[in-house]
Amino acid sequence: MKYRYIMNGMFWGDNKRSYEIEIPSPNTYKTKDEAMQDSSLAYRFVSIDGEPVIAIYSRENYRMETQEEAGERMPAMLTWVEGTPVAMYTYNDFIAKGGSIRILKAEKEGSLHIDAPEDFESTDETFKDIFPESEKWVRPEYIDDEAYYIAEVDEYN
Repeated sequence: MKYRYIMNGMFWGDNKRSYEIEIPSPNTYKTKDEAMQDSSLAYRFVSIDGEPVIAIYSRENYRMETQEEAGERMPAMLTWVEGTPVAMYTYNDFIAKGGSIRILKAEKEGSLHIDAPEDFESTDETFKDIFPESEKWVRPEYIDDEAYYIAEVDEYN
């Protein structure tokens, strides 16, 4: 048996709807402890020739913006990825690795309390369905890294 780090997060589509996503690390390991080394990976949607794909970077950094930088508004958390992607997933690659996407139920949009098991529902939308405007992107689309788990995987996966 091998182990894989799975990141659970949220993102917003071009339709302004919220989605939950589970993204498998491209790596497998012999132990759960080894799989935790992938906790520093960063995930973004990028457009390659107008097609949205998930780019997985080796590291994400962040810092709090200063009040001087923010000007009149509240300071924000600034995040960025480092280096070139260590892997990229097309929608088909993502599904083949065991990835999944669910959409927030319409009645829960804008809610302050979201319970992932109850408030999301299955969707068969592909990356292109969710991001039909990806050919116009000038920057990567953020995926909010919220939780993780370590999954047991077949050695051939």
